[in-house]
Amino acid sequence: WREEIPESIFLTPETWLFNDFPDQSEPCFNTWKDIAIPGYLHRHEILSLVSQAKPLSERRHLAVFLGRTDPSRGPHPATGEADVRGAIRRLHEEGKVFVAQ
Repeated sequence: WREEIPESIFLTPETWLFNDFPDQSEPCFNTWKDIAIPGYLHRHEILSLVSQAKPLSERRHLAVFLGRTDPSRGPHPATGEADVRGAIRRLHEEGKVFVAQ
């Protein structure tokens, strides 16, 4: 696709390189032209988020993270050892971020 339709627009729920092909070392997602769409959320996940929502005027932080933040999800070598999920877990413990799995 890079040679035939290089200006194509990707619609994807995944924006990073995640594959089993060693010859693919560059992600297809381009933040300047492509569109990231949310992954599937089950009805109970949406209702859980809605039940936790405060009016905008009462929100100190407007952030939600859907995923695992337990210590087993530590720093990843691809991120330069940045512990992103650990930072999200700490913000959740401080009440600044809502986390659901």
